[in-house]
Amino acid sequence: MFQDELHRIFKSGDKVTIKELNQTLQTLYDKYHIKKKARSTDLLLLGFRMKRATIDKDGKRQEGALII
Repeated sequence: MFQDELHRIFKSGDKVTIKELNQTLQTLYDKYHIKKKARSTDLLLLGFRMKRATIDKDGKRQEGALII
């Protein structure tokens, strides 16, 4: 269930900021009662492939990730 929901949220080609990624992952951890602090690198451990990316949000450049 957890993995399925992750794959529905994060799809190949998505660009997300590290902040958004951590917030979304923490929300899922809380929903499934996983006692862990979310880190963007957790997606790598869960089988996702990511590449570092710079994302323009609100006219500012932010660190992010491109889901491969």
